[in-house]
Formats: sequence, structure tokens, C-alpha cells
Amino acid sequence: MRIAATSLLFSASALFVLIACSDSSDTTNAPTTGTADAAVVDATSHADARSTVNDSAATTSDAPTTCDVSPLPASAPAITSEVTIADADGGGLPPTSSGGDEKGVWLYSKVHIYLEASAQGLVDPAKSTVTGNGWIAFDGARFRTSTDTLVTLVTSVAGTVVRPMTTVAFGTYAHADAGAALTLTQECRVSDSDLNGAPLGFTRLTDTTARLIVTTSNALGNFTIVTDLTRGT
Repeated sequence: MRIAATSLLFSASALFVLIACSDSSDTTNAPTTGTADAAVVDATSHADARSTVNDSAATTSDAPTTCDVSPLPASAPAITSEVTIADADGGGLPPTSSGGDEKGVWLYSKVHIYLEASAQGLVDPAKSTVTGNGWIAFDGARFRTSTDTLVTLVTSVAGTVVRPMTTVAFGTYAHADAGAALTLTQECRVSDSDLNGAPLGFTRLTDTTARLIVTTSNALGNFTIVTDLTRGT
């Protein structure tokens, strides 16, 4: 399973996210040895998998093949990742969002996937990885984002599950949940992910760091994607 970032990581709301649900069409029976290449993924390598959404288009033929998300950040460093499975004693649970000033350009620095305890024995967290890069920018009313990530889950039931998530999008957003979440409305999206619609939790941690949180579900139950952010330029 390949993800942002988000995928965001463009996760369930469009971003980066945000991360990514797997099904039988996403699995391979490759050996469950090793981990994914840590190199940043080339966005052009996913062109065949992408779907395009344009909320203002009257017909499919009017949909764009790209979205202009300029100006781009000066850099987008390779992300790190971690996978955590909850335990029966209540450990390994994801953080919750608390809000704060979201405005600025944010670079994805780490993607942390939290799985429910039901994933114990089904997913190998030590060998499962997220690689790639991504960023998202908020100006108080509008967002723009670009995410190119790869999620690899090593499982005991389906071998290695790989999902690409490449997303370029822009649109508007509004605050929800007393400011602790953002609801994105896409005006343009070019993506190989169908995840969309869930509120995106946001926490401002310091002047230069923040966090995005989104919870969604797949065959393993609910899972939460937490994306750590650092301020970009």
C-alpha cells in the first residue's frame, strides 16, 4: 500500500495526507522480506494510475490533467515513517487534534500509521513503511497541496501490499470541530486516490511544527494517519 500525505498523504479529505485502503486488487504475493526503497518517489511514475476530479467541470473531458499549485515550496524533504498497532492494554493509540493557527506552508516530515489491535499478527509494523514527500499550504481560506508517497504494508495474509498515492490539489477549506479540524472542498484534484471527504484534524505544536490527523477504515478496521509537519518556505 503506497500513501503522503498523506498522504497525505492526501488522506480521506484530499490532502496529503494524507493514506490509503487496500483490497484484493492492491495486493501481491511478493515475499515479505526487506522494506521499501527510501528514495523520494517520482510523481510521473504513477501517471497511469491517476484519476482526475474537477468539481467545476461540466463533463469528464473538461477535467484537467494537472492542477496549478504554485508557488511551490523551496524543497520537500524525504519523509520518515512508523507503524504502530494498538495493544490490548490501551497502548499505541493515536493523538487527537487540538487546533491552532494552520496558516503557512507545511512540509511532511513523518507519517505515522496507527492500526487497531485487530491488526496484531496481520501486519508487521517493523517492515511496513511510508516513503516519498509532500506538502500542504493554508492561507486562512484556501489550500493547495502536492503529495507523492508510497505505503508498503507487510502482512501475514496477503503478502506485501503496496499502494501509490500521488495527489496534486487545491480548493477552499473551513474550520470544524471547534477549530480542531479542517473540512476541505476541492476545486481541482489529480490523484490516484479515491479517499475524500473526512475532516482533517490539525494541531499546531510550535511556531515551526504542526500535525495533521485523519481516521479512516479498511479491511483491518479503523486506522489513523498522523502526519508531522515542519514549516517550509
